[in-house]
Amino acid sequence: MAPVVLPRNDPQLRTKQITDNVCRAKLKEIKAGADGLFGFDPDLVQPLIQMWNSEVNLKNQLHVNRSDMFVSRKDLLQLPQGGFTLQGLQNNITVGILFIDAWLRGEGVFVLNGAVEDSATAEISRSQVWQAIRHQCQLEGDGRTVTRELVCDEIKRITDALVHDRAQNAVDAERVSVSAQILEELV
Repeated sequence: MAPVVLPRNDPQLRTKQITDNVCRAKLKEIKAGADGLFGFDPDLVQPLIQMWNSEVNLKNQLHVNRSDMFVSRKDLLQLPQGGFTLQGLQNNITVGILFIDAWLRGEGVFVLNGAVEDSATAEISRSQVWQAIRHQCQLEGDGRTVTRELVCDEIKRITDALVHDRAQNAVDAERVSVSAQILEELV
């Protein structure tokens, strides 16, 4: 999926850069055997269709066999390797709060940093925070352990920033605060 929204205020340079980046990413998926594309912004559809038509000569790619890949049951049950950063934790918390806020406004998606976030990314974000607490992940950089207390402190800090930056009135501020409380209960 290309969950990108092209900027409406800079239709020339940034739009071309973003479109090129999306097409590059989608080309990797096509070469790996992806059997279709999904783009959120209607202005991305035509370039993606053109790329698909130039790369795929058949109706689908069911014939693509990834013989270079082997995934066992054990692989699927193994905890992922790699680090957990404070920035990643903060992003996950922000996505969680803003999705709940959007949901309380009756919307199923919101845009953050040019990307469309929805219930899937919100659940991934929430579960990553939950997992980080449960597995006592160590933050890269300072080595702190991700605890419930650390997460609650970050939720408070991020909520304050969101209220300051996004709330246009007391109702908005209250909804963001309630969204943060809900997220805190879920992690």
